[in-house]
Amino acid sequence: MRTIDIHKDKKVAIFAPASMGNTSISYDLVGTAIVPISGELLGDTVTVSLNHDDDGNKVMVLGDFAHLVPSDGSNLAELGLNIFHEKLEQKDIKQENIMLTLYKNLAIGTGLGSSACSVVATIEALNRFYDYPFTKDEALQIMAILEGNVSGAVHYDNIAPAYLGGMIIVDTNKPQNMINIPYNKEWFLTVCYNGQKISTAMARSILPKDYPKDTAVQNALNLGLFIHNCHIKDYHKALEYMDEIIAEPHRKSLIDDYDLAHDKCLAYGGLNFGISGSGPTVFGVFDDQEKANEFNLWLEKNFIKNQMGSTNVCKISANGVQIITDMENHTNDIL
Repeated sequence: MRTIDIHKDKKVAIFAPASMGNTSISYDLVGTAIVPISGELLGDTVTVSLNHDDDGNKVMVLGDFAHLVPSDGSNLAELGLNIFHEKLEQKDIKQENIMLTLYKNLAIGTGLGSSACSVVATIEALNRFYDYPFTKDEALQIMAILEGNVSGAVHYDNIAPAYLGGMIIVDTNKPQNMINIPYNKEWFLTVCYNGQKISTAMARSILPKDYPKDTAVQNALNLGLFIHNCHIKDYHKALEYMDEIIAEPHRKSLIDDYDLAHDKCLAYGGLNFGISGSGPTVFGVFDDQEKANEFNLWLEKNFIKNQMGSTNVCKISANGVQIITDMENHTNDIL
């Protein structure tokens, strides 16, 4: 069995950003990494080092939403460590005793890729700690399998942007065929989690088994023309086709005051409005930061239901996972 030479004091810290699955464009195909314009790190961080107590692996969960993470060994950080070590064994690489800490700073069941954040940060931190025994494609597959254990199906629309950044379309059957979609760097996204909890599995369960042919044709047309207009940089026209008609018409009923927020977004000058992932997070698209800020304030006062909720004006993040160079001040470098 091959042993990787790891310095006894080596420590890796990786941040993975929040992301919007579906992005109101497609179902399970397009995902978008986001970053608040305030500079806040919206997502999860994982640190990995050697466990010098020589009593096996240790996993800790800290952060604002640590209390929401299962403590029975079924949390994604612990599952991720176990799966990663199983994959190392398949490569005939020795597994070390690991100390892994998940800083869970993104609420669960938000529609912002909370599980993907934990998965991506965990697998990237371990891969970096072991000097990258897995390629990006291999790591991505491990991430997708792990995240699929939570959502009930393997899909990449949160995993891929959290890992690689940007706006990405992914073929679930051939994930190596990922394509970056050009986007308007002047879009401002008001991204609001109202404090409800809607699991991905539950949001999938309410969807029809079959769809009318006209719906399928229109959905394909919307996706194709959105991507085409992004490529020719006609971003205003692209937003005319940001209309996901497979899941959103059914899922919006789960979100309190969805229709009111939709109408207010347009009244404040928003160019489009939709659901992030399976909800309940919603987002509005603006080309004017002041208008985005005004709608953000309205959401804060009128749409958020409890102390769990939050709202941010964001941009699309070109960056996925990032190295945290200073955990105390949470400063970061781009991978």
